[in-house]
Amino acid sequence: MDLLTCDADVLFMIRDYLAKGDLISLCLVRSNLRTLAEPALYSRVDFNCSDRPSPSEQTQIFRRLSKLLRSIVRRPELAAHIRSFECRWSFRHSLDYKTAWTNVDPDTEAKEAAISFVQKQQAPYRETWVQQLDDGIVDAYVAILLSHPLPRLRFLSLSHDFFRQSDLIGHVLESILCRPRTRPPTSSLLLLECVELYLWVNSYANDHDRRNTANILPFLYLPNLQRLQAAIDTPITKTLTWPAPFTPVAFRLRSVQVRNLRESHLAQLLSVPERLRSLEWHWYYNPGLDNEFNSPVINVDLIMPALSRHKHALTELCLQADFHRRYYDPPYPFRVQGSPRALRGFNQLKMLTIPLVYLVGFAPFSIKWAIRDCLPPNLEDLALTSELLTRNQPDMRDEETFDELSYTRKLRPWLADDVKQFTPRLEKIDLFLTEEEPRVPDHIGCREVAMREELCELAEAAGILLRVCDIRRIRERSISTS
Repeated sequence: MDLLTCDADVLFMIRDYLAKGDLISLCLVRSNLRTLAEPALYSRVDFNCSDRPSPSEQTQIFRRLSKLLRSIVRRPELAAHIRSFECRWSFRHSLDYKTAWTNVDPDTEAKEAAISFVQKQQAPYRETWVQQLDDGIVDAYVAILLSHPLPRLRFLSLSHDFFRQSDLIGHVLESILCRPRTRPPTSSLLLLECVELYLWVNSYANDHDRRNTANILPFLYLPNLQRLQAAIDTPITKTLTWPAPFTPVAFRLRSVQVRNLRESHLAQLLSVPERLRSLEWHWYYNPGLDNEFNSPVINVDLIMPALSRHKHALTELCLQADFHRRYYDPPYPFRVQGSPRALRGFNQLKMLTIPLVYLVGFAPFSIKWAIRDCLPPNLEDLALTSELLTRNQPDMRDEETFDELSYTRKLRPWLADDVKQFTPRLEKIDLFLTEEEPRVPDHIGCREVAMREELCELAEAAGILLRVCDIRRIRERSISTS
């Protein structure tokens, strides 16, 4: 059977089984086959580096990206086929954050086409854009894609080393989403519903004094945004500076995962969603960033009001905490300020992950409230973590441990007397501690084992499954992405 004489429905079925290389070949055969293949070829676009790429890997991926943009500049209608765009870009050749950025020369013809495109724009940052294209900064090339109409784009993921050298992506989004218009908006980005910005934590800002905040806030103006995952640097100003004359209101935003942004600015960010159902927030402290918003104090009195805006809608809440360890030797200078008792009013919450220190502080025998007073009444799934108390990375030193008994003992009266009365729907408890088994088989290790066994027995008597988990598996505990 001749492929060229096949019915259109048959051709579409055949196309869906073809690999990307076959689709490229099909585009070169005949114009009508190119029309058939291009929507599938450009539907899902991804350019992913490894965490520490070699120069040859960087060059290969960057040139693929620049050639794609060359095609879109020449034929803008191709951008209308893109439904998903993913780019994981890293220029780190080592873990030394002070290492100079390593940019890559793009394809010469692609660079010339990109520069020609930018020179025709009316943007006030046009000269900076041209310079960064010439310097081989990847943000400048992705900004070209985002400046084209993308009427079918639903998923966007930019990860690792974006926004370190350039603010162009933020500028382009500002121009599209945040400027007053005298005419109806274009179809660009109207369907974009999921944004993932998995960026390296802001430890590099200690050396380069950069914040990615202004680049990320424009995403909150997306009209169809439903899920946002982002690492947002805490600004040095007392409030978030919105890029538009009006504050965004994300009517459709239901799931948010935020890292790095401190509690001082959390309430302002969480005022954007109208009805949030899932929230994951990572408290992060970097001792190398010296300002009033970055301190070792966990201010629960600020965290609870920020979360309480959504207490009647949240069904999943994941609170985690971490810090940049290379500046400190144990013991670490953390303290908790305030009480988490406001969580008791989160009537819809079914799944909760929370560090033990949020509930009992760093001096568990001096707290003035009971665990039962801090847990939502309809909770079904609870995870308690030893974050900020113990080592949770494979390269941490062995002496970086904590007195586990001081914290697990605090759980005993709660499990024995209160758990079913105050949380009658609770079915499962995960304790993310140092390791699944104590490392040192001395008398202290035996006491830890005995306490864990006692907690499991108390939970079983209450009809609850209690598991002790390795703290290094905490990343498996995440809110759903549905």
